[in-house]
Parts: sequence; structure tokens; C-alpha cells
Amino acid sequence: MSAARGRDGGGVRAAEHLRQVLGQVKVADVQAAVELLMVAGFCTDRKEPSVKERVRAILITPGGNLLTIKRVRPRMEPYWVLPGGGVERDDVSLEAALHREVREEVAGVATIHSLIHVLEQDDRQYFFLARIHTWDADLRSGPEFTDPTRGRYLVEEIPLTPAGIARIVLKPEPVAELLAEHAADVFQLADLRQDRRRSGHMTQDQRTSGAPGP
Repeated sequence: MSAARGRDGGGVRAAEHLRQVLGQVKVADVQAAVELLMVAGFCTDRKEPSVKERVRAILITPGGNLLTIKRVRPRMEPYWVLPGGGVERDDVSLEAALHREVREEVAGVATIHSLIHVLEQDDRQYFFLARIHTWDADLRSGPEFTDPTRGRYLVEEIPLTPAGIARIVLKPEPVAELLAEHAADVFQLADLRQDRRRSGHMTQDQRTSGAPGP
């Protein structure tokens, strides 16, 4: 027998042995093993996006103001940002990520109205327009709020007017410009989730509930 034939015969025997072993495995055992791996974080049924996704909340208070976070950092001029952050693997949808971030950053509950802007840079940021009725900066959570090297995070209401937005440095700039231009009719802006639903971009909870895609 040649060396080549010997290798082929060994491969056939190995394949037959593998088929016999797999034939003895119960489907229920495989499912249980997969569930354990998912709990441990080794696998997940949620696809990782090709770019980092973030969500931001354009929170409108009962008084019609914009709820922002003023960032005060060493050796930098103050600037303002909208509450939000990165989408995590446990977030079942963009909306779920937004609700989590609002709870963590301002200890509030948002009522989402629409998705009014998507910003594509090094990452992809989704800007949701929402209403918020109560919040409490003393109850927020997150390691950044107790790390003095990160600077201060001051929750501030800003008048939702062109002049109010112009007097602060709100980042990112394209969203600041959008809000200044549509301060009076921001709730009339199109909900971009409608377009994403037509293109097939829908999250798990929206597929089951029939809500528009993110």
C-alpha cells in the first residue's frame, strides 16, 4: 500500500468514526450546551455590526427644553453632548440600548418619538427624538461618574431655540445644526425608522411587535 493510499484509508476511517460519534449525540444535549455557552458569553445569536453603533437621545423636557450633559474636562473648553453611548451585545434593539443609556446617564425614562438622524463617521450614531418627564443626576450609574480623571458630567436643560443652541458647543456639530434649524418643528421631522423598515433593517423586538425598524 502506498503512503497516499494509507493516508486516504486513515481519513475514511476517521470520517466513519466521526459519523458514529455524532450519531450518538442527542439534539437536546447540543441545545443545552449552546445555551450554556451563550450564558457564559462564548456565543450569541446577535450579529455584531461591522462598525461600532451608538445611540443618542434628543430628550425634550416638559418645559420644551433640551436635556444635555455638559462635559467639563481638565485643560479643555466645556462642551455639551446628548445622553447616550455604545450599543452592547445584550441590547436587543437600538431602542433598548437608548432606554438603558438614559437610565444610566440621567436616571430617567424616555418616551421615544422617532429616529431623526443617523451620523456615519468612524462609527454609526443613531439620534432618537424622545420626551422625558423626570430625571435625577444623583441616581445615575456608571463608572465614568465616579472617576475624577474623566472630568465632570453636568446635566443641564438648554432652551430648544436657535439662540439657546448657539450659545453652547453642542457635539456633534451636524446634529447641533439640525436642531437649531428645526427647533420649532423638530417633532415634525420624518421618522427614519420607516425607511429602515422598508429596507429590511428591523430589530428583534420590532419584528415581533410590528413597530417600525430602527
